[in-house]
Amino acid sequence: MTINPRVSASRPGSRTSMITATGVAVALVTASLTAAATPAFAQAQVQASQETCANLQNLVQRQGRVVIGTGPYLYDTYVNNCPPRASQVPAYLSTRDNPQCFVGYSCGQGNN
Repeated sequence: MTINPRVSASRPGSRTSMITATGVAVALVTASLTAAATPAFAQAQVQASQETCANLQNLVQRQGRVVIGTGPYLYDTYVNNCPPRASQVPAYLSTRDNPQCFVGYSCGQGNN
């Protein structure tokens, strides 16, 4: 039995090899986009219920802006100072040792 070279999938330039090359290119682009997005999702997140009030307050003061988890899949950003023209709302979280711990501020849109 002989294989027709015009139909062989291993032959460069054949329809099958172009489809395979396209699939590989799509996979590489998808992998690189996923890798680029990973740092945002991999950002260190502190869970309020596992920390003491003093630890969270110090963390926000030291870093200026911290993402703090308040439950499964729930989180928010807390800051030590909001930008100009943004409303500054005191933020209280339930921590390991204090059910009403002032951790910093949440920033909202300013009044124009």
